[in-house]
Amino acid sequence: MKIKKTTFLKFFLSSFIVILLISSLFLKFSIDEIKRIFIENGKNELHNISLSLYDSFKELLIAGNQQDIDKACKRYGKRLGIRITVIAKDGTVLGDSIKDPNSMENHINRPEIKAAMKRGEGSSLRYSTTLDRYLIYNAIRISEGNNIIGFLRTSVFLNDINTEIGKVKRDITEDLVIILLFSCLVSLVISKTLTIPIEDMIDKVERIAKGNFNVRITRLRRGELGKLGRNINDMAERLEFLFNELQKEKQILKDIIDASPVCLCVIGLDGKIIMANKALKELIKEQEIEGKAYWRFFKEPKLNLFIQDFEKEPRDMQQEVTIEDKTFLCNIKFIKDQESAVISLYDISFLKDTERIKKDLVANMSHELKTPITAINGYVKTLLEIENDNEKRRFLQIIDRNVERILNVVNNLLLLSELEIMKKLNKEDVDLEEMIKDIFSMFYPKLKEKGIPFLVQIDKSARLIKADRFRLEQALINIIDNAVKYTEKGRITVRAFCKKEEVEIEISDTGPGIPEEHISRIFERFYVVDRSRSRKIGGTGLGLSIAKHIIELHKGRIIVDSIPQKGTTFHIFLPLKA
Repeated sequence: MKIKKTTFLKFFLSSFIVILLISSLFLKFSIDEIKRIFIENGKNELHNISLSLYDSFKELLIAGNQQDIDKACKRYGKRLGIRITVIAKDGTVLGDSIKDPNSMENHINRPEIKAAMKRGEGSSLRYSTTLDRYLIYNAIRISEGNNIIGFLRTSVFLNDINTEIGKVKRDITEDLVIILLFSCLVSLVISKTLTIPIEDMIDKVERIAKGNFNVRITRLRRGELGKLGRNINDMAERLEFLFNELQKEKQILKDIIDASPVCLCVIGLDGKIIMANKALKELIKEQEIEGKAYWRFFKEPKLNLFIQDFEKEPRDMQQEVTIEDKTFLCNIKFIKDQESAVISLYDISFLKDTERIKKDLVANMSHELKTPITAINGYVKTLLEIENDNEKRRFLQIIDRNVERILNVVNNLLLLSELEIMKKLNKEDVDLEEMIKDIFSMFYPKLKEKGIPFLVQIDKSARLIKADRFRLEQALINIIDNAVKYTEKGRITVRAFCKKEEVEIEISDTGPGIPEEHISRIFERFYVVDRSRSRKIGGTGLGLSIAKHIIELHKGRIIVDSIPQKGTTFHIFLPLKA
């Protein structure tokens, strides 16, 4: 396996490089130390030679014969195999074993001479301009009493020392090569010994990662590797147990979902079906749908458009759709962490049929009730005009107020019935700002009485829209009427602006707000949030239902945002063009 080879090579190369590095450093430091020792020995040897020649050259310096001094330098230099130089106290070269002293420059500034002048002895390792070579120098001061009479300098060529060092270097290098080869062999064996259990662990962990949880590491050793192997075995056992439990729970969950009469599926944001239950597969008459795009199986255009709206702006959504003459309530629940959505289709055909029967009954009853209630209303008003008794008038006023309320409910029910069967609106160019101002004038007395400002902000781009003026005005009146009724302080604001291909109308108030659990039901017929307050201010629970019907007839939509004790905002979205 490639991984095994890589692991082995890493161990082997790491140890080989370490050994090679240590060997190289050892060779370098050894040669440097040997060279230092050779140089020190050379200096010591030159020092001893200088001391042995001290008396002879002292006598020659006292005699003062330069030729005798030069001859002595050459004689002793040849015999000892070193260079000998005698220098006067002023730096003049009096004799040299190799060169003619008369041709040599003054040596008073040589480092070894300066040191000898101060301390009696000096040494240096430097380049000789006279001989064009590196030498080791040792100089001693020759004195007569307290007077310096000259210097005796001995030197040896550094090349001679380097030759000896080279021999030692070759011997050490040969020994190191032998040690290095042996170390490589040992490293090879150790690397193989270490990598065998590691390779086994890697192989087993790979198999566990692929889902084979029943594998175990059998080559357990002592120390850290053995502990690691036991931990991997424990992990594999735990994973196997958890995986089996997860499989059981998954199967139970699948059985529950398949047993549900509600059609369920999960789709990713890429539009592919991740999971679907039995009820959905039976509805679309397909079985193998996981991993495929939803639009290949969902043939209802309204359902596809609904899901496409979700894909454009992922959020929780709800809408009724019709599939094969059945009505379903379609819910989309956005799962942000999983980047997917759960789509549920609940068959509400029976409820829709019941609702239709109820609506027909209410419409028929409303038609039947309107005539007698209108008559009663007329007679009560006539009696109020002719009756002078205050007690009787009080009772008549109570009757009149309640008859008016019943008549208002009947008229609203008839209006709802009319809207439900209406197929087409009489659309025309509508000046939205002018309409809002007309509505404001209707509520002006009530707003003035409460001291509530009415703010209007209409963008120029949203001022002119295509709509049925009468019906749209009815919808806005019902929504603004609620805002006026329930707002005791603060303000009411109406804004309109363009948003993509739509006009958004916002109606905001600073009333008591709507609790979250009521928001999904406020557009139902006769549904009121606070019944005691509704009876007090004369609400019927039909205004918002009428408004929603009118907005939907305009191919628009309405949503509500509300914060309890802070206020409510209705968002109405209408197509910009017809």
